[in-house]
Amino acid sequence: MSNKCSVCGKGRTVGGSITRRGLAKKQGGIGMHVVKNNKRVFHANIQNVKVRDGGTVSTKKVCVACIRSGKIEKHRVGEEFLAVLVCLIKLAREFKRMVLHYTVFVFFLILVFPGVCTKQKSV
Repeated sequence: MSNKCSVCGKGRTVGGSITRRGLAKKQGGIGMHVVKNNKRVFHANIQNVKVRDGGTVSTKKVCVACIRSGKIEKHRVGEEFLAVLVCLIKLAREFKRMVLHYTVFVFFLILVFPGVCTKQKSV
């Protein structure tokens, strides 16, 4: 697999490392002169990222510029678990509220009708 961004196609770029010699004009010299230009390669910052495509998760090579700009949706481990956990916490709070109301209702019945709520042994 090539070292290119699968979203924008950014890859390596060929350029030069310029070597200069001399004293700059603002320092009283006659200027900086180019001595040589060494060829070099500028590599894009490519990262392997787990990307969510619809319902599937796949690994792609994506440049950091595309990751930052939000052109992809990263797969977050445990995201589904977190959503289920939040739902369970809400259900637990509702259940706690219902149990509280139920216990208050039972105590009310015991206070108002003491003979109805107590179990009596049949002989």
